[in-house]
Amino acid sequence: MAVRLTKNNLCKSRNKPYEVRGHNDARNKETSNKLTKDEEECVKQDTGSDDRVSYPCISARQPYAGLMLNGFKTIETRWTPMLKELSNQTVAIHIAQRTWEGDEWRDGLCQRGLSHMQIDCIVTEAENCARGSIAGLIDVGETWQCSADDSSDDGNKATEWEKDALLKPLEEKYLTRLTNPRWLKKPIKSRGQKGVWTVTIPAKNI
Repeated sequence: MAVRLTKNNLCKSRNKPYEVRGHNDARNKETSNKLTKDEEECVKQDTGSDDRVSYPCISARQPYAGLMLNGFKTIETRWTPMLKELSNQTVAIHIAQRTWEGDEWRDGLCQRGLSHMQIDCIVTEAENCARGSIAGLIDVGETWQCSADDSSDDGNKATEWEKDALLKPLEEKYLTRLTNPRWLKKPIKSRGQKGVWTVTIPAKNI
């Protein structure tokens, strides 16, 4: 669950995105207590309080990050069960710098009846959110592994999962159900990390 914090481990420069220092960033140990008075005042003016909310965070490449936050991708896929322990929790979504190689997502959206023009509009809108930033929140549900039996020609489970994941094949991958996606009011500049790490977000930005 999200935990409200009062310790300042976030700074913001005027006219620039927020910058969050992750708890797993070694440099944070050296800089977390070194905000200038101007920076502290800038944070207070922007958030209106010292409230912060702490979330586990994962990174995803575009266009999948945007498709998750826009509600088109409702199953996340990973090679490890990294999201299993986060069931029934809210997770922050970080947009990675790199782009996903492949267009399975486009085929999946076409199968849902979306035109190429509609798909391009969806992707373009998501790209307006800066890469290398925390862009939104999403609720994590059940995690399970797609077995060879699920992916067999006689079964329809994997086919339905592929539609929700906008990706195939899914055999041997761990699938996690996603719900309630929402964008932050403003993206927060942050360096991505592997696996799951912790970030804090100004309460007013949620």
